[in-house]
Amino acid sequence: MAVPSDFFEVHWVDVVIWVIGFAVCAFASLGSFRLPKSGKQAQKKKVGAKGDGPIVRLRKLAEVTMGAFGFVQRPVQRSHTEPVEQSKQSKQRKVVSQPSPGSHESFVVALTDALDHSRVDVAFDLLKDMQRLDFNIPPNIVTRMLHGRDPKEACDIFQHMQDAGVTPNVVMYNWLVAACVKGSDMQRARAVVEEMRRVAGEPDAITYWTLLKGYTGTRNLHGAKDLLVEMAAAGQKPTEPLYNTLINAAFTAGDVQIIWDTTDMMKKNNVPATGHTAQVVMEVLRRRESHRKLRSDDVSRVMEFLDESGINFSTNQLLLSTVIDACVWHTDHLRLERIIEQYWTSGLKPAVRVYGLLLKAANSLNNIDWVWRLWRELVDQRELYPTEVVLGCMLDALVRSKLVDEAAGILQEWKAKVPPTTVMYATLAKGFHNTKQFAKSMQILKDMRSEGVPRNTVLYNMVIGVHAENGAVEALPELMQSMRDDGFPPDIISYSTAVKGLCIKGDLDGALNFLREGRQNGIPFDSVVYGTIFYGCYRHDRPDLVDQLVSQMRSLGLTPVSFALSTVVKIYGTQGRLTRAIEVVDAFSGQKDTKVVNTLLEECTKNSKADLPEHAFQSLLTGVPDAKLFWPVVACRVQRGEFQLAQGLVKARRGSLPAQSKEFALLCALKGGQGQERKAMRLIEELRVG
Repeated sequence: MAVPSDFFEVHWVDVVIWVIGFAVCAFASLGSFRLPKSGKQAQKKKVGAKGDGPIVRLRKLAEVTMGAFGFVQRPVQRSHTEPVEQSKQSKQRKVVSQPSPGSHESFVVALTDALDHSRVDVAFDLLKDMQRLDFNIPPNIVTRMLHGRDPKEACDIFQHMQDAGVTPNVVMYNWLVAACVKGSDMQRARAVVEEMRRVAGEPDAITYWTLLKGYTGTRNLHGAKDLLVEMAAAGQKPTEPLYNTLINAAFTAGDVQIIWDTTDMMKKNNVPATGHTAQVVMEVLRRRESHRKLRSDDVSRVMEFLDESGINFSTNQLLLSTVIDACVWHTDHLRLERIIEQYWTSGLKPAVRVYGLLLKAANSLNNIDWVWRLWRELVDQRELYPTEVVLGCMLDALVRSKLVDEAAGILQEWKAKVPPTTVMYATLAKGFHNTKQFAKSMQILKDMRSEGVPRNTVLYNMVIGVHAENGAVEALPELMQSMRDDGFPPDIISYSTAVKGLCIKGDLDGALNFLREGRQNGIPFDSVVYGTIFYGCYRHDRPDLVDQLVSQMRSLGLTPVSFALSTVVKIYGTQGRLTRAIEVVDAFSGQKDTKVVNTLLEECTKNSKADLPEHAFQSLLTGVPDAKLFWPVVACRVQRGEFQLAQGLVKARRGSLPAQSKEFALLCALKGGQGQERKAMRLIEELRVG
């Protein structure tokens, strides 16, 4: 049969396999070579099986050929009776060499075994033998003996060890000191150290470190400070970590004086402060609340320490954040400006969150150029995304510089990448209020609602407050309704702010409507709100509302403050109703306030023709300290035509008067009666001012 012309082009691999296979089989039949068995897979699939591709068939053929010539070893056949696990264990079995008797290793093994079986006396004998042979005692052996013991038990075991003939060294004593410190028994720890000096020698750095941890752990900061002094006197120079441990403990306890004492010791012992020390010291200024308040010179001490340390804070972002926050909080603008200038030349690439503090610093310096420069460095040069805090700081800086539209543009640009927060929108709303763009501020609330950004009572009260302060009272009802729609019922701040704005504007009827609405909604108004309305009535000439408001306050059990009651007196004075004014004062105040009485006397002086019964006037003066009200009382007597009473007051108060004094001239005027009234009042005013 004729072979197709393209047969060898298509099946050339198979032809090669056939030729080599026949040759291998011929050699194998002579018994000179053995074909390898490649396991179950090889038994199931023959070389050159039809299912394999050309390359796979060539590789398998090469394996068979090399195995036939002995280049590939046949896999070792495991006996069917040998367990698989036994085979694995035989491979993993290792021969462990036993330590020779009398060696250091043999003692360690024996000690470990004795401690495992709680044979402490045997362990003591072994330790004694090790010391006799000058072997080093592993520290973990002593640790195991003392582990879990309270200070007294640990000291008893240590004493038994000494009684057994073991001479403890400094390392052993350090473990005993550590056991006492762990049990917060510093008195026993100090006794152990004294014994160490007698038996084993002077304490080392580990001893002092352990004691320091004990003192700081028990809040004995003065003991820790004395320990560092003792350490330096003993020739063991304390390192910076030891000083930092005490500084950290003092900061936690709020004892700033210990911090300064420690930094003074560092300076005295020539221990340079590093960034960690500076960071802890700066934290003193960052602490917003402490049970020990900062003294007046603490801020200057911190800044003096920073200057002496010579640390470049712009090379470390953690230090940079700490010092910037402290300087911003304490308004140290000169130092803050110097630090930011150092940052520009430092080449530091801080984390994104640090840019928030940098922006806050530039904002506090009112340097809008630096604000823009930091922003471009963050988003343009480094192509980073700002966090919510950083974006909020940028918006606040722009709003403070009255660049509210630019701030709104940045928020619009980044809101898809950085979810806007309530604080961001509140910042914009405040900016629009300050620039009198009230329509845009109202739109902010609508945008927040449409975008699902939470609103809250604080935000609404801020918006209401800014509207009220700027006289935009027309929007107040809409804002109140918007609060209710968002599920935030107006509170006492909302109503009080609205009432104040309407009173400033002169809309007293609108203020009373809000007052009435608030009372119906259960708002517990205080006397301050009524004082605001009283002042509005006085300023905008609405005396007709005073009696109604006074009755409401009395029914609610409220007492107006001194300023509000004085305002009520002035309103009644303008009406010539001094008797009513005195009645209201008597009704509200058991003991008359000096300011209120002074206002009453002034109104009596202005209304000399008013019908004021003598008993009402006398009740006004009852219990009043005459030191501050002396001249107003004299003036009131003169205006009422009571010249002899006025003259008697002056004589009783001043006694014998020099002939050239103003008081003497006043007495002469008072003797002249009605004709000298004008001169007497002029002298009284001069004496009152003097």
